[in-house]
Amino acid sequence: SNGAVCGYNEVGQQLCNLLDKANIAGIPYVAFARTADHISAGVSNGARVVYGDGTSGTLIKAAGVEKPTAIAITYKDTERCLSATSCLRDAFPDTPILVRANNAEAVKKFVKAGATEVIVATGSVASGMGQLLGVKRDTRFGGIIEDTAAVALTNLSIPLVNGEALGLVDGDADSDPEETRKLFQLFSTTLSLNEDGKAPLSELVNEILRSSDFFITDAQVKELLGCDSSLESCMIDAEDKYVSFSEFVMLYRKELSYK
Repeated sequence: SNGAVCGYNEVGQQLCNLLDKANIAGIPYVAFARTADHISAGVSNGARVVYGDGTSGTLIKAAGVEKPTAIAITYKDTERCLSATSCLRDAFPDTPILVRANNAEAVKKFVKAGATEVIVATGSVASGMGQLLGVKRDTRFGGIIEDTAAVALTNLSIPLVNGEALGLVDGDADSDPEETRKLFQLFSTTLSLNEDGKAPLSELVNEILRSSDFFITDAQVKELLGCDSSLESCMIDAEDKYVSFSEFVMLYRKELSYK
């Protein structure tokens, strides 16, 4: 499965460069650009860049990306990013969408429009998106990612919480796009998302327990919740803990996928 990068501007180019170099073999993607300069830059960089409006779900599918692993929207203009987020959420309801924001005040607007993760452009934006696509590199991110943005699109496989790597190294298993899609479907149907797009961890765990797509033991539930008490007490304590989609995936893979 490929990722989609909407915008081959400076941030998009940095992100695609990370994806090309990631995890030895690189991470497949298709980038979209509308200017001659950006298309020329893609040719020079050896990147897979397609001419056209990346906000069009029809174009993304026509480029061979029927079910994107994740979508990164890197446009600098806030209104264009909002429009792209809304359009692509309609076109790909089961796909994580990562969006660049110029300031923290715009985060709630992007979440409402359908963004899964919002990366605030306070520094090197490209280095935050990469990890939600699978790039195995240390970074800081959660519901709002600051100073990093290519290293969030690339990781739906690298667990980093509160700025600390959770111990995975380059030899670990690669992320499973189908597993990521199932986790996103579970996350996106949560009824208790807050304004920052975060969900109660206890509710997510309950959904995992009810789902036929996942198998989890009581001991693994306690590990996932980071609790040593009784299972009932752990679930109660987790009711006040909210996590972003990336944090949820990280925790799940740390405690379950890599056991």
